[in-house]
Amino acid sequence: MGTDNSTPLQLSSTAQLMQLRYGQIVRIGGTISKLLPKVSKAGRHTKPGRDIDLLMLKDQAGEVEVLAFQDTFASCSPQLQAGMSIVVTGTVYYADQPKIFADQVITLSGLPNTNDDVTKDSNQ
Repeated sequence: MGTDNSTPLQLSSTAQLMQLRYGQIVRIGGTISKLLPKVSKAGRHTKPGRDIDLLMLKDQAGEVEVLAFQDTFASCSPQLQAGMSIVVTGTVYYADQPKIFADQVITLSGLPNTNDDVTKDSNQ
């Protein structure tokens, strides 16, 4: 039985990460508390010498380490900085704590504007 790709991912929190399986796809939003570029070593998720970036993402429930190859961050990396709000889609993996290996990083300025769908009566 395959997965239904038409079902959108729900936004998760750092508190929910421990409940997810290794390799499960997750979408999480929060604020960058730390942004550190680093060069990877050969390992399970990396190739020798391929640059990888690391950021710490904080939400109301806690903090999680997010890793990504530089090409994942390329579209928004010049804009990424501590204090910026982002949404990350990636794969959960475990070391000592849950971590996310990012496939996509979107700054809030890069999200579609949904305010057009939500209107308020100005007389309220």
